[in-house]
Amino acid sequence: MLLREIIATGTYAAVIPTESTLALLRAWADSNCIELDSDLHVTTLYSRKIVNVVPCPDEFVASGVGFAKFGDSLVLKLSCPALVARHEQLIGQGGTHDYESFAPHLTIQAKSALNPDGVPPIEFGLIFHREYTEPLDESA
Repeated sequence: MLLREIIATGTYAAVIPTESTLALLRAWADSNCIELDSDLHVTTLYSRKIVNVVPCPDEFVASGVGFAKFGDSLVLKLSCPALVARHEQLIGQGGTHDYESFAPHLTIQAKSALNPDGVPPIEFGLIFHREYTEPLDESA
């Protein structure tokens, strides 16, 4: 990728589930015959401007607060004040945000025919860590 392409695209940052959280999610999905998305993560920044993000070493403890459809995607909405604070910190560093408010969520299925009202609840805590950054790919 050329430098001008990176500058033109922006910055993306996200955290991933810990191994123990991933194991719990897989067990939950298996017991409910749900195929999990292969790229489980929570976006912390989707900025159309370049932001110099130093990845945060913290763990983020979240609770699932219900399912919803974001476009074709089935997502687990999360309650996690620390993720909201991290997002706001990155916006404060010059990042942009395309939505009225930040809604932390984990995409369970990118293309899903499932009705969110029929998905069994996730009744365990979730921990995310290892924030990473990459150039924004608006085609993804």
